[in-house]
Amino acid sequence: MTRWLVLSDTHGDLGPALEWLASDPRLAPASGLAGIFHLGDRCEDAVRLQSLVRVPVLSVAGNNDAFCRHECPLLLVESLAGHRVLLVHGHRQQVKQGTERLAELAWSMAPPVDAVLFGHTHSPADRTLVRDGRTLRLLNPGCAHRALSASGPRALVLEADPGHPLEAFSLFMR
Repeated sequence: MTRWLVLSDTHGDLGPALEWLASDPRLAPASGLAGIFHLGDRCEDAVRLQSLVRVPVLSVAGNNDAFCRHECPLLLVESLAGHRVLLVHGHRQQVKQGTERLAELAWSMAPPVDAVLFGHTHSPADRTLVRDGRTLRLLNPGCAHRALSASGPRALVLEADPGHPLEAFSLFMR
């Protein structure tokens, strides 16, 4: 089994992420933490985080990353224990108006993806869609910034095990 911390919309505030990494036993490298996904809006935060941890940090660019000095792609597809996962911020798919465009992007990918990790809305989401016998999971960790989330900072722990569905567990602070 592999485990990933999924963050989005840190907007310069890595405090919650560092607290989760220090205090949650599921996020210790010895417990199977494979890496961290940062879903945009301050890709500089992902670069800074990489200097502080011993696992890979993969990041995509968000709408607030136009002037980022680091070249973060707009989307990535990663393979996690046999599951293909699309990482995207979501602003280009206008996820604040709904996830239809995001889902269409995912459905159109070949080979198919099993899940999409996205941000931008600052609100956590977990939806499962089915089309033509295929299942697609849309996961948004919510906003990891202390002041920009009405319900407090949030993130996800994503677990992938070959032959089993992806598992996602929400992290939050008050």
